[in-house]
Amino acid sequence: MTTQPVPAPEQTYTLDTLPPQDRAYADRLTRALRCGVPGCGCADGPMVHCPSHSHAEVPTLTVSYDPDRGFSFQCLVCPPFRIKDALVKRGIAPEGEFYMSGAAQAAGLQPFRFLIQQPQDWLWPNRIPIGKLTLIAGYPSSGKTSIALDIAARVSRGAAAPDQPDAPFPSAPVVLAPLNGNPKADILPTLRHFGADLDRVYLADLLSPTHPVDYYPNDPPDDEDDGYYYEEDDNLDDDGDDDVEYLFDNDGNEITVPRRKPVGMKAPVRDPFWTPATSGSKLTAPWPSLDKVMGRLANYIAEGKAALLVVDQVEDLAAMHRTHVATVLGMLKALAARSGAAVVALAHNPAQNYPRAVTAMQNRLPLASVVFTTAVVEPGGRRFLVPLRPAMSDDAPAIPFALPPSTVIPPSSVIPAKAGIQSPPSGFTVAWRKPVFPAHMKALTEPRPNDGAKTRAAQSLLTRALADGPRPAAEVEREAALVGVSKSTLVRARALCNVKAFRVSIANGPNGAGAWHWCLPPRNTLERNETPATSAEIVNT
Repeated sequence: MTTQPVPAPEQTYTLDTLPPQDRAYADRLTRALRCGVPGCGCADGPMVHCPSHSHAEVPTLTVSYDPDRGFSFQCLVCPPFRIKDALVKRGIAPEGEFYMSGAAQAAGLQPFRFLIQQPQDWLWPNRIPIGKLTLIAGYPSSGKTSIALDIAARVSRGAAAPDQPDAPFPSAPVVLAPLNGNPKADILPTLRHFGADLDRVYLADLLSPTHPVDYYPNDPPDDEDDGYYYEEDDNLDDDGDDDVEYLFDNDGNEITVPRRKPVGMKAPVRDPFWTPATSGSKLTAPWPSLDKVMGRLANYIAEGKAALLVVDQVEDLAAMHRTHVATVLGMLKALAARSGAAVVALAHNPAQNYPRAVTAMQNRLPLASVVFTTAVVEPGGRRFLVPLRPAMSDDAPAIPFALPPSTVIPPSSVIPAKAGIQSPPSGFTVAWRKPVFPAHMKALTEPRPNDGAKTRAAQSLLTRALADGPRPAAEVEREAALVGVSKSTLVRARALCNVKAFRVSIANGPNGAGAWHWCLPPRNTLERNETPATSAEIVNT
């Protein structure tokens, strides 16, 4: 049996005879399919290496070109479709061999050509976007919870943004998911003091094993054994709105089945002759899993038509489900993108003062779309809400704020429940100040030494004390201590006054005996050709 030779291609291309576009592709194809090993047949021969071979030791691929059909590929071993698939994976397939968009759309892929361009939707312009996760971190008692509740109160009643009086919040419902503390004692009084519309602020229950919102919209539990037992409801309405669920069989015929409601947990079946082990039995958590919690939050947003979800805080949620904070933040980010609501998550920041608070949050910047941190700027102890992602800029500067003096008010001054439509009482809301830009933030963090009143007073003291000439440094320090000037302030004043220090030795004294003297710099009374005296000449003999 003889082997038939491979027919020669119709026309073997040369770079000189190709159009410019095909010439560029042929040059790229040549660089990709020639190995470059000295002595290999692909260097000068008509064949190159086939991209579909796992271990191609010899060139077996012939590339042909036809002006009407373009490039064609023929291998001694591989069929044409395998060669085309391999070229597509390596990104070197000819233009006519790429997969068409029609097949991709039939498979469920959505090309960007069908999308309509739209601007970013903001809950708080340039601060909190809609459909994304916003992370607000802060040291304990730094004010992050008060900030979140103030934003929730403003959204519930459609109030103006703190830094933009002309840009009001959308008047929409809000869902709060606190995991620390008693909502009735901690959150409810604060919402009333902040003037929230309590009819539009909902409390998310994340600890109950079952909740009616878990089966929204009217979806009964699966028929699988999920650990619950159900009771049948035989009181069927004529319309089937409340107690009957409509289903359809394979033929499209409508059937009705009674809706089953979860009423409790199934009791485990035990063998009466089985003796329990002496060790502790395996206990299960009395709260739902993390996946079920995220589904419940999504149903809260959908059922309440909420535009804002506040989770306080992610470390508590991660600890309750024994998972990482990054996992919880990733699921919250997906929840925001899927539900279209603005999700605000509160987190812990181990550092309190600026700029250490900014440095401590660098590892969490990729975990959320927008990241803020509360920071205290010394001196003065002023509080700021500093944006970290996107970085602080002129469009999103830091906002100073002051916390309310107290979140607990005597019962006599508690505002009624319907006071959400009224203006918030003065003195008990978060006081927002004028935004501070990056240059001003740096100036506040690193104040100049001559900005303080104490430093200016120390300068005046040194000027008066050294006006008549050099004096011992110990005497000047004692005078400064008598008027309340510290040594650190005196050091800054010395640098600003350019005080010169020199040591005067005691004549006929022990080795090293002497004292330091201070003096003000001499006035510039020298002529052009004169030279100033050296430090060795300024010695009191």
